[in-house]
Amino acid sequence: MTPDGARGIAEICRRLDGIPLAIELAAARVRVLSIDQISERLKDALQLLSGGSRTAVARHRTLRSTIEWNVGLLADDERVLLRRLAVFPGTFSLEAAEAVVFSDGLAAAAILDALSGLVDKSLLVLDANETDAGYRLLETVRQFAVERLAETSERGWLERRHAEHFVSVAERAAPSIYGGATARLLNPLIADNANFRAAVEWAQAPERPEIGLRLVWALHLFWWGRGSFDEVHPLKAALDPSIGLPLEVRIRGLVAFAQMGCWQGRIEEAIRYAEEAVALLEGSDDLELLAMAQTMAGAARTIVGDLDGAIPHLDRAVPLGEAHSTTIIAGIARHFQGICLVARGDLEGARAAHDGQFVILRSRGYPEGVTHALSGQGVKTGSTGCSSTAVWPTRTGWWIRAASTKRLRPCGP
Repeated sequence: MTPDGARGIAEICRRLDGIPLAIELAAARVRVLSIDQISERLKDALQLLSGGSRTAVARHRTLRSTIEWNVGLLADDERVLLRRLAVFPGTFSLEAAEAVVFSDGLAAAAILDALSGLVDKSLLVLDANETDAGYRLLETVRQFAVERLAETSERGWLERRHAEHFVSVAERAAPSIYGGATARLLNPLIADNANFRAAVEWAQAPERPEIGLRLVWALHLFWWGRGSFDEVHPLKAALDPSIGLPLEVRIRGLVAFAQMGCWQGRIEEAIRYAEEAVALLEGSDDLELLAMAQTMAGAARTIVGDLDGAIPHLDRAVPLGEAHSTTIIAGIARHFQGICLVARGDLEGARAAHDGQFVILRSRGYPEGVTHALSGQGVKTGSTGCSSTAVWPTRTGWWIRAASTKRLRPCGP
């Protein structure tokens, strides 16, 4: 036993949900596999955990036979529910189960009793706190349920209904995410992150573009906070105008990918998407969405130092956002407006922009944004040893753009 080995063993025990028989069967494999190899092969635990003692009763010689024996004791509703719950890759709520898995053979009214039966038989785990209750299948049981589901014709409609349900969950939460989300709102979304990821993967098929872009629009700010951008890039294919999606869905997708592009350094892409959205929204009644598109176009052009291109977008975005949106978008627009004005040497104008940003973000209950406003208020000529500057934080430290050269260079820790 070594410290590294102990950590690996602890991880194996965690992934096996502490089931004594599963741990015993995994331990039997140390005769032929390393700890890391055992951990890697747990993706197919039913195949790996099949080396029990020949003197044990038959149902204890392999994990598969143990689970099969237990499933054979279930009532019909419990057995149907168990295999259908395989559509959930992680934690799920009672409401999600009731919305997704009912059909002929399992009435919605029977789901609660069937869930209770699976919990009582230790095939399903209940994770509850004072306000929320979530369920999850033991991982090895879920692998068994996935196999059973694949033997039926149910997987297709279950995956579609699963994706549609979590799109609706995301869309209900979206206005509050953009308005300054609280932990009470975000915690359920965090718990559902594996379900959102599964919906994204399902939506990548060419025949499902609308659901994919609806997810991107609803969750792009949530993903910004969770660092989950990379896995949604394949959904950009749905932006192709030849696909023929509803115009609003496509425009929202353009704005969302513009925002993600800004924060991932895909600036040219962000400019292209945002300005296409602005052009499509000209004459539209959706002035809130226009404010968002203008803000993203202005932000992206600010980041590359194109002040002449950025300021017209931002000057238009600020009044639109303040008049037509209850979200934080006007605060974001004022932030980049302040950066541009500092770079042009207009410190009074910049202070007014950041003061306005502070008021908007504080009123929306968005403390992270308030810190950006305070940082902007603190920028002044000479504070960094450069004349007339724009300063903002990045992953590699603070960056400064001197107006005299219009070039970026690192400045400070």
